[in-house]
Amino acid sequence: EAQPDLGVDLLGMVEGWIQEMTADGDTTRRLCDDLAKQMGELISQAQQERLLTEAVRPERSLRNDAITHQADQRRQALLDGLVDFCEQMSKGNGTADEKSQELVELLFMSP
Repeated sequence: EAQPDLGVDLLGMVEGWIQEMTADGDTTRRLCDDLAKQMGELISQAQQERLLTEAVRPERSLRNDAITHQADQRRQALLDGLVDFCEQMSKGNGTADEKSQELVELLFMSP
C-alpha cells in the first residue's frame, strides 16, 4: 500500500506473462492440431495400403517388393521425425517459429 507504483509494475509484469503464456498455449494447441491431423492422414493411408495389399495376389514381383520397401522406409522416416518432434515439443527445445517450421517440413516429407 505504501508503494502503489510497485504494485502497478508487478501487475503489468504478470499481465505480460499471461499474454506470453496464452500465445505459447495457442501455438502449442495449433501445433498439436496439425500433428493430430497428420497422424490421422498417416493412419488412413496405412489402412488404405493394407486393403490394397490384401487385394493383391500373394505372388508379388521383386519390383513390387522394392517399391513397398521404399514406401515403408519413407513412412518410418516420417514417424521417426514425428516422434523426435513430439519429444522436442515436450522438452520445450527451440522457439515456436522453429517448431512450426520443423512441423511443416515433416508434413511435406510424407509420401
